[in-house]
Amino acid sequence: PIAVPYLSDALVIVPSVPVITAVQSASCLKSSSVVFVHECRDGEITIAGQHFDTMQKKTRVILTRTGFNRHAVCEVRSLSKDQVVCDLKVPPSASGNWLMVVGVLDVLSDPVPIGLVSPTPVVHQLVLSTCLQKITNVESPLLNGCRPGVLSIVGAHFDNVKPSMNVVTFVPSLNAEGVPPSCQVFASSDTTLECE
Repeated sequence: PIAVPYLSDALVIVPSVPVITAVQSASCLKSSSVVFVHECRDGEITIAGQHFDTMQKKTRVILTRTGFNRHAVCEVRSLSKDQVVCDLKVPPSASGNWLMVVGVLDVLSDPVPIGLVSPTPVVHQLVLSTCLQKITNVESPLLNGCRPGVLSIVGAHFDNVKPSMNVVTFVPSLNAEGVPPSCQVFASSDTTLECE
């Protein structure tokens, strides 16, 4: 911190500008990209630097991307004057180039480019609806009444904000004939997709 004298006898303490010198984590891989140094997935990240504050309420890690209204989050777990450890959560469909900044109160470090990789969607079960009945004891919370031809997909890491960001693709088997069917997603949650 720097003490800045004012016209009165009181001094105002201004925090020093935080500086990020390195990003390290088992969930971050060295990138071959010229744009950013690391590609990171969900997990614990250690940010090395200078002028961080040891009070958790004052220090935060900000990840931002122009034109993207759903932000990745890195919740601060522990810190010292030269290190911040945070838990990174990358939302579905958020892969790409981001900027990482460490903020102490309203003073921000220079942004560091970082690549984020969304978790891969996982499918656990497929259920084809045939009107108002449970199939294999799974009933989708998104299905409102009877919609013949609705395919419910139960899994993890789906985009729950914008259903159209989820794309269902049918891959033909070796002996398949004709054009694979299509299934347009109309509803989604973190764990369920519904398409017809």
